[in-house]
Amino acid sequence: GEAKRIAQLGAILGREFAYELLRAVSSDEELLRQGLERLVAAEMLYQHGTPPQAIYTFTQWLIQETAYRSLLRERRRELHQQITTVLQDTFPDLTAQHPEILAHHCEEAGLAEEAVRYWREAAKLTLTQSANVEASQHLTHALDLLALIPASLQRDQHELAIRLDLGLTFLALQGFTAEELRPNYSRARELCEQLDEPQHLVTTLFALWSFHTARSEREAAEELAGQVFQKGKQAGDTGSVLLSYFAVGATATWSGQNAQARNIFQQFIDLSEREQYQFDLLMFGADPVVAAHCYLGWSQWFGGYPAQGADRLERALVLAEELERPFTLAWALMWAAMLRRLRGEVERVDELSSRLLAVSNEYGFPFWQVMGQVLQGWVIVQQGEPDTGMAQVRDSLAAYRKTGTLTLSSMLFSLLAEAALKTEQIAEGLVAIDEALAISQTTLDQLYLAELHRLKGGLLFRDIRNPEEAETCFRTALDVACEQDAKSLELRAATSLARLWQQQGKRAEAYDSLAPVYNWFTEGFDTADLQDAKTLLDALS
Repeated sequence: GEAKRIAQLGAILGREFAYELLRAVSSDEELLRQGLERLVAAEMLYQHGTPPQAIYTFTQWLIQETAYRSLLRERRRELHQQITTVLQDTFPDLTAQHPEILAHHCEEAGLAEEAVRYWREAAKLTLTQSANVEASQHLTHALDLLALIPASLQRDQHELAIRLDLGLTFLALQGFTAEELRPNYSRARELCEQLDEPQHLVTTLFALWSFHTARSEREAAEELAGQVFQKGKQAGDTGSVLLSYFAVGATATWSGQNAQARNIFQQFIDLSEREQYQFDLLMFGADPVVAAHCYLGWSQWFGGYPAQGADRLERALVLAEELERPFTLAWALMWAAMLRRLRGEVERVDELSSRLLAVSNEYGFPFWQVMGQVLQGWVIVQQGEPDTGMAQVRDSLAAYRKTGTLTLSSMLFSLLAEAALKTEQIAEGLVAIDEALAISQTTLDQLYLAELHRLKGGLLFRDIRNPEEAETCFRTALDVACEQDAKSLELRAATSLARLWQQQGKRAEAYDSLAPVYNWFTEGFDTADLQDAKTLLDALS
């Protein structure tokens, strides 16, 4: 009787439903109450609270499924459509907070285009909460539903928006080199060109550039950086121009063009601050403004301004924390920790990498988890447990290789080489350095090239049979650092070469080679590298 009709209507609403919503789609409230009482008495429904605030739950999913299937398909569609109308007209707060509910009813009512729109809204909402798994499910479902919509301009606009958001979920859940990114953004690029969407085209090209840069595919990254720059200038809006600066500046960073990178990222920050520009954070994995501060800080350190670099990374951390976006915060924490590691600040690296691991574990960022673990391994080595730390660095590097990311290879392999020096495992250290050098020959990863040669020299220097080879490596490191305007790496190479010459009795040559490099610096005298160089100079003089 009436109880069956109420059970069917409740089943349409879901495993759990509210009295108020059921009343809104029911014709007679008295019959509604009687039917609900019978269903509760028959232990088909649980009741929580009293009407009109009551919530009802089917005691078993099979009861709901049976009630739902007992309706003819056409009648189910009619009820779903009726519920859709009631939700839109009477419960705006519910639909705003839970658009996935409306998306479901639209889909079951055969309203494919409306369902796509609400699944997109649900994904946007979950993306703001960094619920990337749920967002990915919503967007994938919306993409599948597009097959039910006839070809049209609006349909293509839906697909473009879905693919731009879907790329972010791939990035967060699988890392910068997720293979799904390539076809997703390639299709987005086609849509941008078809729809004549210059701003979205810049964003899409930027995403493709990020993918190839993370994989350190030099030719593709440089070509796409040029395209982003060209299209960004043509689009003319502030956001597109900033992205054009970013792509060119980051490409310059990874290819070891430190002076150019420093100049471009300073232009980026000046423009963003002058225009007070804020990016739509749902269109990027990490906020480009925060990322630009990170890149500028790194280029300042490499260029010989360690204090400025540290200050810039602290600024990036403050901005990331103000945004309250976990992925952006993870980005800033990693870059800040790596810079502090370059400065030799063990306690600060420990603090930052611990925070990085906490954020990555909470929100499911696998790439940042690996980065946090390898930095923690370095900390353990520096704290006096080289064997334990080296094992963690080794395991973390194995996990890093699986991500497919190559851009940071030289810096991460250098961590293993440093640990090998401390544990006297020279052969393993040389293997790590040679692998990193081999990668650098064919990829974009040139930033740490001078340091790789210096570390190789250090490993060979530890082997007394190879002082000449060690000197060759130190000289190569000096040449590369000078060519790249990497003053901090030039100081390291000059210090290593001077120490070698000191042990060979060439005190005057050692002093004369190191002193001009050390005297160039105007800041950062509290850092390990400058203190080490000063101690050596004092000993030589």
